[in-house]
Amino acid sequence: MKLIASMTCALTLAACGTNGAGDSGGNSGDAREFQLRIENIAPWHLLKVGSQSTIAGTMTTGNISPGQAFEVRFTAGPGQNLTFVSSLIESNDWFFAPDAAGIPLYTNGQPLTGDITNLVRLWDAGTELNQALGTGDATCGNQPMRDYGAPDPDNRVRLVTDATVGGYPIPAVSSMIKVTLSPGTQPESFVLRIENVSNDTTLQTSAGTRSIRVSPVAWAVSRLPNAFFEADKGVPPNGLGYLAETGIADTMSNNLRIDRGVATSIGRGIFLVHQQPAPLFNIDNADYGMGMESLVEDGDNSSLVTNLKSGDRDSSAMGAFDTPVGATGESAAAPGQAFEFKFKAKKGDVLALAMSFTASNDWFFGSAPEGMPLFLGDIPRWEDVTSDIHLYDLGTETDEELDVGLDVGSQQTMPNMGRADGKTNAREVTIDRYATPVNQHIKVTLTPTDKL
Repeated sequence: MKLIASMTCALTLAACGTNGAGDSGGNSGDAREFQLRIENIAPWHLLKVGSQSTIAGTMTTGNISPGQAFEVRFTAGPGQNLTFVSSLIESNDWFFAPDAAGIPLYTNGQPLTGDITNLVRLWDAGTELNQALGTGDATCGNQPMRDYGAPDPDNRVRLVTDATVGGYPIPAVSSMIKVTLSPGTQPESFVLRIENVSNDTTLQTSAGTRSIRVSPVAWAVSRLPNAFFEADKGVPPNGLGYLAETGIADTMSNNLRIDRGVATSIGRGIFLVHQQPAPLFNIDNADYGMGMESLVEDGDNSSLVTNLKSGDRDSSAMGAFDTPVGATGESAAAPGQAFEFKFKAKKGDVLALAMSFTASNDWFFGSAPEGMPLFLGDIPRWEDVTSDIHLYDLGTETDEELDVGLDVGSQQTMPNMGRADGKTNAREVTIDRYATPVNQHIKVTLTPTDKL
């Protein structure tokens, strides 16, 4: 682990101030070495999930017929993709969806708008043997129950590439639906519209020509590809097969909600071993102007390290963590990555810790202002100390939607982009503002190195 700040002060009082640790901790021989590990354990893959079964302009729910449409309203930021699924009711298990990677919602910072039907494909879920569209007794609109049809010998989710099924032509996607994206009424908002544009001659069957019906929609916004399925792989156990066969979208969206959350990277951070009150920040106080603002807004710990090193700080060790374990360069710690660093401390010392919540404007994970105890009496702590970490708002920028607002850390194009916060005091982020517990984002473990 690379440390930006020098850690020689862990053993030398002269480098760390003139009182505090030296007075209460004894000489350097009393110091114990610890290792702190901060793991990003965020499990989520989808930022947003939903379903839409209400027909646009009505209070009616269900499948859409010619001239009707579904509309989905959502917000999203650069780097995020849209995916959605809607069943073709006249099929056994076919559905409309973009490519598995999803549709990028921004290009060079500009939102995607207009007719995007050319980005939508017709897919086969691979769960039932295909019958003639509209007339097969096991097609979605005709079956008496789900799984009424015979299993498909090819169980891959795959593009529908045949020209015919059951001896009749398969209509082009653009002759069945029209899909558009338009700006919403709020910043970074979109309206997805899926309209049934079929007519009485779109579908040829043994019983004559007819239109088609389109099921309600399950949708998601994600930074990662394959949010709903992988092409040429088996159907995942997320409800996609159920939607494809029945046209019911709510089951799939409910299944996917457990995978929904702000899987933010954990930004570079700072630590300080001390015995003084609130060296980094304090509740109901404005930012000290030492560099915490750059740390929490931009993930830049350099100015805070410089100011802590040059200031009259009574600390026995300080430094910065900036390179995840196994990484070759400095960066935030993405889900699945971890920071590790070592430091020395004496009885009576506590640890101040802060690292940016990169999906926010100015939130950060940190120890309480007074610091985290490192000893229980004379005994060094050796345990999971995640409960000592909280989520705070520094009060330097106005809050925007996490991972979506254009001035949050994960979206801003340059440092210090946001508007000033009208409430400038530092405070804990309460459950009514953000309900996800800290221990679902990170795991923090403190270990004396002689116990490793």
